[in-house]
Amino acid sequence: MNRIQTFVLRAILGLVLSVLIAKMFFGKIDPVRVGFLAVLMVMMAYVTEYLRLRKKQ
Repeated sequence: MNRIQTFVLRAILGLVLSVLIAKMFFGKIDPVRVGFLAVLMVMMAYVTEYLRLRKKQ
């Protein structure tokens, strides 16, 4: 997969999972919270990928 496909996949999964998390923990789906959680999840995916690749080198 190229970088654009990876980003789109991570963004979609981050959005879907953040909606589920917001519904479970907060009881309602607030767009600001969902957006924040989605951005946080995508950022953490890239951070963990960086750390994983750094250890291999």
